[in-house]
Amino acid sequence: MLLLRIVFYFSMIMLAVSYTLEFVVGLSPCIICEIQRLILFPVIFLTILDFNLKNIWCTVTTRLMRLLASIIALYLGLHHVYLINNPVLVSNTCLPKLFTIFSNQGMQAAWQQILLGGPACRKIQWQVFGFNLPELALMAYSILFVLIILEIYFYIKLCLTNNTELT
Repeated sequence: MLLLRIVFYFSMIMLAVSYTLEFVVGLSPCIICEIQRLILFPVIFLTILDFNLKNIWCTVTTRLMRLLASIIALYLGLHHVYLINNPVLVSNTCLPKLFTIFSNQGMQAAWQQILLGGPACRKIQWQVFGFNLPELALMAYSILFVLIILEIYFYIKLCLTNNTELT
C-alpha cells in the first residue's frame, strides 16, 4: 500500500510541476511533452481505482495497465531526448495542436507526424543542474516505471506468501 501511495503522489507531483512550468513559468510544452503529460491522467486514475480494489485479478490488471502507460511514456521520453541530441532528424514544420493531428488524419499518420516532432521538440527551453526538461522527464518516468514494477512484484509476492488463490 505504501508503494501505491508513492506512485500516486509522485504522479501528482509530476503533473503539478509540468502545469506549473507551463502556466506559472511560461514554458510551452511541445507535442511529445503534452502526450507524456496526458499519460499521467490514466496512471493517476488507475492508482485511485487500485486503492479500492479487492479482487486480485482487477488489481493486477490495473497495475499492468499503469506499467504499460509508463513504458509508453518512457519510450516517448527516450525519443524526445534522442530528437534533442539529433536536431537534424526533427521536422521543420510546426505541428498543429495535439487533438487536431488525431482528428485530421489516421492514427498511423498522426503518430508518424508526432514522432518526427517539430521545432518545439528540439528547443531546449530550460535546464536544471545541467539537465534539460526532456531529460528530467525521462528520469521521472524511469522512477515511475521502477516504482510500478516494484509495486507489482511485492503485490504478487504478498499474494503468494498468503497462499491467495489467483482465480
